[in-house]
Amino acid sequence: MANKKESVVQSMLWKLFERGGVQIVRFIVSIVIARLLSPSEYGVISVITIFISFATCFVQSGLSTALVRKTKIDNEDLSSVFFYGLFVAIILYVILFFCAPLIESYFQIGQLAICIRLTAVVLFPGAYNSVQNAIVARNMQFRKQFIGGLTAAIISGVIGIVLAVLNFGVYALVAQQVTYQVCACICLQFLVKWFPKFKFSFNKTKQLLKFGMKILGGTLIDTLFHNIESLVIGKKYNSENLALYDKGKQFPLIIIDNLDGTIQTVMLPVFSAKQSNVELLKKAVRDTINLSTFISFAAMSGLAAVGSSLIYVVLGEKWLGAVPFLQIYCITAALFPFQTANLQAFSALGESGAYFWIMTIKRTLSLLILCVAIFCFSSIYAIVIATVLFEIVGVLVTCIFNKKLLNYKIRELLKDTLPNLLISAFMFCVVYAMSYIKISQYLLLVLQVFVGCLCVFVVAKLSKNTAYGRVAEYIKKLRNKNIDSESKQEGKANET
Repeated sequence: MANKKESVVQSMLWKLFERGGVQIVRFIVSIVIARLLSPSEYGVISVITIFISFATCFVQSGLSTALVRKTKIDNEDLSSVFFYGLFVAIILYVILFFCAPLIESYFQIGQLAICIRLTAVVLFPGAYNSVQNAIVARNMQFRKQFIGGLTAAIISGVIGIVLAVLNFGVYALVAQQVTYQVCACICLQFLVKWFPKFKFSFNKTKQLLKFGMKILGGTLIDTLFHNIESLVIGKKYNSENLALYDKGKQFPLIIIDNLDGTIQTVMLPVFSAKQSNVELLKKAVRDTINLSTFISFAAMSGLAAVGSSLIYVVLGEKWLGAVPFLQIYCITAALFPFQTANLQAFSALGESGAYFWIMTIKRTLSLLILCVAIFCFSSIYAIVIATVLFEIVGVLVTCIFNKKLLNYKIRELLKDTLPNLLISAFMFCVVYAMSYIKISQYLLLVLQVFVGCLCVFVVAKLSKNTAYGRVAEYIKKLRNKNIDSESKQEGKANET
């Protein structure tokens, strides 16, 4: 059991390294390119992302999750999923290719059609990459994903920056996205060493789709709904406002995607192993939520508090309009890990229908909120504030299914998360108050980060926070393990 726990922790760390390394590299690249391009140019790629992300959902069709969950798979399963995804990618590319001029006409953005046609190429390597990622997840080989993803991020980043310096404008961003996906596939090919056989089983694909289509349904609803905001902002206001919104949202997403993606990728196999014992599964979910909210609440509160100085230092004065979007979206992003942990548990139980219904109910209610924000308020901030209400609705809906499937009560949820929220709220108040100090923005940012970390450490330690205690205990074990290892090496050296 100890070895298994260590394997899970190591897998989570490698997954964090993979997502964190890739995100950091791509984030640095985006900073460099943002200083070379204008918000309006960034707005073009923001519009393209709406359609590409929606098409990607169909290409994957929830089959990657189905492959991870299935007890036994063979190369026929993997090959069938690949050829199915490739077939869907071809159909969607043709649709996007011929609809691109209509999309350009709707948004009235020059060069949008050709950029859509070029960027949509990512669908083809995406079909292959989804199978590679499923293999990695099943075998908990996230070190390979770390190496492949980081290499792809560096190569694509260099290409994007060079093209931006050479005044290729929005095409620098297009090239960066396409080359990243292609390089990720090539790198993983050398590491995973899987190649599809010319085999296709309708029966096996049908079985996987039976589970995957419910995941697809929920993902489509979620993706479509998140992109409705961008569609409205891009059309009702302009591409520059959309770029400010996307750039403000990018900062919290960089942090929360690492945590959220790690939970989603690593914990599904772990939860699946406990699916026969609901009590063990419930405990694993509670521990995951306790730890993830400790990190997410603190990270998002701190980020919101330093938002103004961070944007000024990192992107420059021309991007300060993104600060309110960043601060509001931090609240939204802080709630992501809670829902992810529960949805992965439902998937492990085989309750993919729960995932679908949660997303359907959540987005139906949220759509009503969005309509009120669009038609009753003229401010763009009303739409962004509505995203906070969306996630609160999602938490409430998830709690209902939690009680039914895991017997996870609201009282228990508050016990797991409320102490983390109070610590983060205190830290936010202290760090945000520092923004009124009249000093250099560069120095202010450094001081705010230091004081924020110190606040969380001191308050968590004094209050004997459960999540903090688990992290401290694990770090202590690692330290002792390293000391023991060094002592053994010294002993062997002395004997020699």
